Amino acid sequence: MRHGRFDYVIPIGLPDKEARQSIWHRYIPSGALDSVDVPELVVRTDGFSPADIEYAARKAAQRALETAVYDSGAVEASGPTTEDYLWAVGETRMTVSGEMVGKFLEDIEALARL
Repeated sequence: MRHGRFDYVIPIGLPDKEARQSIWHRYIPSGALDSVDVPELVVRTDGFSPADIEYAARKAAQRALETAVYDSGAVEASGPTTEDYLWAVGETRMTVSGEMVGKFLEDIEALARL
C-alpha cells in the first residue's frame, strides 16, 4: 500500500443489529412486514453478511410461493411468514467465518486510516 495509492482505507465489517434490521425491512414485502417477527430474525442472523440475509429472504419468499402454489391446503397466499424466514435462516450458510472476522480485525489495526 503505497502513499497516494489510496487516500483512505475504511473498514466495513458485518452489519450490526440496527443494520440487520434495516436489511430485513428492505427484503420483507411491505404487506407481510407487520406479521413477521423482525426482531427474532435480527437475533438469528448475527454474523450474517448483507448478502446472506438477502439470500435467506429470497429463499423464504420462494418457499412461501411454492407453498401457496403446490400445497392443496393453502387457502390464500399472504406472503412469507416468520416461520418461512426462520426456516430459510436455518438453511443459509454464513459466508463470513470467525477466522475471516479475526483477520478483518487484524487488518483494521494494521491498515485503517481515516
